[in-house]
Parts: sequence; structure tokens; C-alpha cells
Amino acid sequence: MKIYSITQNDKYKTLVDAGQVESLQEFATKLAYGDAILESEKQSYRVIYNSDDKNKSAFSDFFTFFRPILVVSEKAYDALGFLQVFPRVKLLGPRAGDVAVFVTELLSDAFDVDQSDYDKGEGGYVVYKAVLKIPENYKGEIFRIPENPQVLYVSQVFKDAVESQGLRGVAFKEVTQSC
Repeated sequence: MKIYSITQNDKYKTLVDAGQVESLQEFATKLAYGDAILESEKQSYRVIYNSDDKNKSAFSDFFTFFRPILVVSEKAYDALGFLQVFPRVKLLGPRAGDVAVFVTELLSDAFDVDQSDYDKGEGGYVVYKAVLKIPENYKGEIFRIPENPQVLYVSQVFKDAVESQGLRGVAFKEVTQSC
């Protein structure tokens, strides 16, 4: 099974925080490292298009800036049922219908410490290149790893579903896997 990390395709506008007291980016980082919990859409976050992206298309189905919170269009959310199991974050953005989900799936023991390129310090890992060892029986479509919790990894099934549905705005980079 191939695994990919995902980022936003740079042909499309990106979403950024709109300047509230606690930004979605800060909250997402806290969630990634276990320093916050998501409380049933209690707080909403306002996001806007990056002003530097004036000449880019707004028709992206994916916005990855706030990882491990993934913002997707309503079309992508409906088409990718495996996203519907994740808790939602209340989002106020430039498009009605966009959905923000917190990818909670953490796959432990998938980080190959012998083959990956990283530094480990007091604050945790700084990963330059992750090599993963995915258990044969793992069936998840999107996940994170504790050593690099702000990166989203997806399966071939995820990639195929995005491509077959004609969803736009996400870039896939194949991740090296060890045996």
C-alpha cells in the first residue's frame, strides 16, 4: 500500500487566519501536540483567503494550512466518507459549506527511527524525511504519527478517491516505506 503526505496545491488560494484572539493555526498546533482538546464546536474560527493569492483560483476542495485540521469543500466532505468520522471545528470562512475536521487518527509505531532523517531534542522531533513502516493490517485512509503530528498522511485509497471524484487542490508526495 502506498502512503502519501498531503499539502495544498499551490495553484489555489490558501486560507489563513482572520486575526482573532486565538487563531485557528494556534489552536491546530495545540491540538497536534495534545495541548488542547476540541470541545464540540464551542468556538468558531474565522478564516480568509491569503491576500497574496489574488491571481489564484478559489475553487480548491482542500486547504491544508491548519494541519492537523483539514479544511475541505462540502463536495469533498460528502465524497470522502472517511472524513466524516472526525470531529468538526466550527469555521467561518469566505465560502459557505466548507468543513474543517480535526484528523485525530494517530498511528503509533509507524515512524522508522532507523531510516528516517530527523533530530530529536527536548521538545520532541524535527522530522526532515519520514520513513514509515505501516502494519499490513492497517486500514485507515488518513492519519498522523506522534513524531510528526502536524503532517497528514493518506492511503492510496484516499488518493484514488480524490482523483476519481475530480477533487482539486491537494498535492500528494509519496512517502518512503520500510519493510
